[in-house]
Amino acid sequence: MPRKKVVFIINNFVVGGVERFSRDLWSHWDHQRIELIVISVWGSGVLVDSYRKAGIPVYWAGSKLVYSSKNPLLKLYFTIIAPLVWCRLVLLLRRLRPAAVLTCLTQADILGIAAAKFCHIPVRIIRQADIKVVHPLVKWLKQNLAVRWASTVIANSAPTGEFMQNYFGASVSKVIVIPNGINLNRFSHISTQPIRVQRPVVGFLGRLEVIKGIQYFVPAINLLKTQYNLMPPVVIFGDGSLREAWEAFAQQNQLTNISWRGEVLQPESALPEIDILVMPSQSEGFGFVLLEGLAAARVVVASDLPVFSYITKSSDIVSFFPMGNPPALAEILAQLIQNPQLLIQLQAKVRAWMIKHGSTYDLANIAQAYQDVLVG
Repeated sequence: MPRKKVVFIINNFVVGGVERFSRDLWSHWDHQRIELIVISVWGSGVLVDSYRKAGIPVYWAGSKLVYSSKNPLLKLYFTIIAPLVWCRLVLLLRRLRPAAVLTCLTQADILGIAAAKFCHIPVRIIRQADIKVVHPLVKWLKQNLAVRWASTVIANSAPTGEFMQNYFGASVSKVIVIPNGINLNRFSHISTQPIRVQRPVVGFLGRLEVIKGIQYFVPAINLLKTQYNLMPPVVIFGDGSLREAWEAFAQQNQLTNISWRGEVLQPESALPEIDILVMPSQSEGFGFVLLEGLAAARVVVASDLPVFSYITKSSDIVSFFPMGNPPALAEILAQLIQNPQLLIQLQAKVRAWMIKHGSTYDLANIAQAYQDVLVG
């Protein structure tokens, strides 16, 4: 039986859950049945070499410039050249002749699904990875050029699926839910490490952007100092447009306990340094970092987003605080830092939960579900 060619159209190769997940899916697919090709429409990024090392051919419909949220001119540039990118995408799809096209993130969805429809590719799948309100024009474009012409919408959680139906108008019959998955083996060595309960390290891991909630995390660390007289070691892994402003805030408030580590390519390299992982996100379609933190048996504190309850199956293994509320976050952190026995109990609960539910999010199982949708 000949291999079926699948083209995955993504925005770029920056460090993010979407980009890592799409690369890691390939390692669990049946290479005798699927030939994967990736096309970028919104620039390059540091992960491009890891795709090539995995044996995945990479094509460019747009520029090879490295996209950065710190440079607003880049976003303007990519927006201006979008019609040209669409034309090049059509030419690539006609040349490659894939059996299926899978897209992820808004720009890739709009350009990719419209091009696949124009090229009469029958299997056109949107992978919806976030819950994010967009500009009215972008919403209209995605509704009419992507969602309307997609054959299937894969949502990474039930809340994401509901968002696609209620916000973008996707029909119930189009939407299926396949959760994100991770390679659990990458975190097994971390999960056996006990938490440093006498002086726990508080950590943030993610893009330093509004949607990830860095603007709530750093003020909460400041409140620990001013209201609770606590200055635990704090590590911040990630980069983004808000880094400079919040580094300045930390300096002004003499938060000398914060270490800014910059971008990391693999979360398993950062998580051993963290005991209490904080996810203060404004919005998430799934929350890779939360799942990775649980797989590493870290104590997790997170915004009270519906998707986080969905992932944890409404258990008590995560300490939730009201989204956008630094004082509430600081209060929870103070309780954890000053209660070593509570930290030990929470880590034990996380380990037990992973034994029971971890296979639900095992990448091997998730990859098989994607493969079944793409090629049957």
